[in-house]
Amino acid sequence: MIAGKFDPQRFFDGADNIALNVSASEVFGLLTRTLDLPGFWAALITRTAGDQIVVQPGANIPRAGAEDIMFVRVSPVDVSIETEGLVSRDHFQGNAAVDVKVSVVPEAGDLQSFQKHVLGSHRVVQTKAIARYLEPTVRAALMEVAAKLDGKELVGPDALDQLATAVADALKAPCFSGGLRAESRPVVRIDSASLRGLQKTQQETARRRAEHDTSLSLKKAIERAQGEHLDHLAEMLDRLSSLATASPDVDLPVLLQTFTEQQRGELYEALFATDAAVTETRWIVVAVGHELLFFEPKDPSKVARRVPIEGTVGAVRSVQTAGHGEPGAVLWLGAATGVYRLPLDAKRPDLTLSVPGAPSVRGGFNAVAACEDRVFASHSELGLYEWRVDKPDSPRRLLESMTKSSQTVRAVCATGGQVYCAIDDRVICMPIGDGAQMPSQLFTGSDCSITSLCVSPSGVFAGNSRGDVLRWSGSADTDPEIISRGGGRAAESIWHLATQGVDRLIFSDTSICIRAQVLGDSFVCRYEAGGQTLRRVEAVADQIVATNELRDRLFCWTPGHPARPANTIPVSRMCSQSIQDFCLV
Repeated sequence: MIAGKFDPQRFFDGADNIALNVSASEVFGLLTRTLDLPGFWAALITRTAGDQIVVQPGANIPRAGAEDIMFVRVSPVDVSIETEGLVSRDHFQGNAAVDVKVSVVPEAGDLQSFQKHVLGSHRVVQTKAIARYLEPTVRAALMEVAAKLDGKELVGPDALDQLATAVADALKAPCFSGGLRAESRPVVRIDSASLRGLQKTQQETARRRAEHDTSLSLKKAIERAQGEHLDHLAEMLDRLSSLATASPDVDLPVLLQTFTEQQRGELYEALFATDAAVTETRWIVVAVGHELLFFEPKDPSKVARRVPIEGTVGAVRSVQTAGHGEPGAVLWLGAATGVYRLPLDAKRPDLTLSVPGAPSVRGGFNAVAACEDRVFASHSELGLYEWRVDKPDSPRRLLESMTKSSQTVRAVCATGGQVYCAIDDRVICMPIGDGAQMPSQLFTGSDCSITSLCVSPSGVFAGNSRGDVLRWSGSADTDPEIISRGGGRAAESIWHLATQGVDRLIFSDTSICIRAQVLGDSFVCRYEAGGQTLRRVEAVADQIVATNELRDRLFCWTPGHPARPANTIPVSRMCSQSIQDFCLV
């Protein structure tokens, strides 16, 4: 302890303390001629001669000639800036909190600016004083952006990124004037009580609509069973309908638990068949090298349409759809060194997204995801790329530090303003936006590399190279729930379907069956194809389609009839090529 009238060491130890201005006589006593600064504290000395000098962290402050001393913490500190009264374009009000790391710059001019604009006539500066100094600027930036957005947009991830960018730009001026430096990108959080109230009302409306849909679906299932003279099934469905009516707040899967496993299986099949009856898949699209083959699900015995794919980025390695067969729907085709866009009814791709200067590769882009004007694609050799549709030859490589040494980069998908991708044994999540550079969340806990991925409101689902199927739900991103244990071969694909509140996970694990598992229940339905090993699956309400391990044919099932495929498509016999990928439109 320093023997003097004032002990600065106690001040240095205070976590919220930023600066202290004292006279030299308060620090130095008769027996104290010097003071050693800690490693994260600097000092601005005003001397009796009228000049000022800076003493850097860890150096020694001499007593001679010192009149006043301003001690300043120079290590970054967390500053939280809160502001109220934000108003959106549609007049929702909200509050904001901005978190940012800030440090004082230990240079003479900056310390003098800090002394003048932040310390002023005060003796002590703490983190709250930094927040008060920056708050007017932050508030103005937030108000300007909020006034251009609707309430729902204001609390979304895209808006939060936009707000953070506006705050970062706005902070440059006061930080420069006050001798400060922002050490991190601001993180913005928005809360709106009025919007929460509206969302609660909308959720209640959605719940009531779901109750109505459930009742209607059960009624149709009963009529279907009666029409087929399945009296025992009609009786069980009628009982289920009565339970749903008597307990509208109880989810349908919970009500189904009151039946035996065999009865639940029949009920599930009846519900799923009813859902399938009102859905119609338009095309089964198969990628075979430089060509796409289109099959009609009702008559897959012949190729209904062929589209050649000849382009600068190579042969097709993957195919996904966007638009679900509606007008304007497109196919995204991952190729060796880029991506093609093919409007569903077009004769050739209308857009090619390339990776200029890409090296020679063995594989290709294994998955493509589109979100508004952005396209994302994953490639185990090239990494994770993003294109803007208006700049097809200027991609941005994402997460390069994570992907450049990785073994696998797979299964990119975009939803809810976030892009997800599997990198080796982890799933990464990052916000969509020009400023996004780092993951916002990492999902860990898989024992081996991840081979398939599905993101839905029920959680983040992944299959790994051992065949395990995992789920991270809620806010958890470690220690995933194990939905299914694998048998040592990869889980190639996962799909999530929801039917009247019943969640199904349909996945392949390179075995002799495709599994359809009801989440929250032990019920599992197995779709088999006469002992064939099944490698990859796609599933929608009315179709489950899988390819075999030889990739020479496709098997097609109706969801309510798992015992045998309704159709088999011998693709290789029709075109003398193996199946690279396929999708349902």
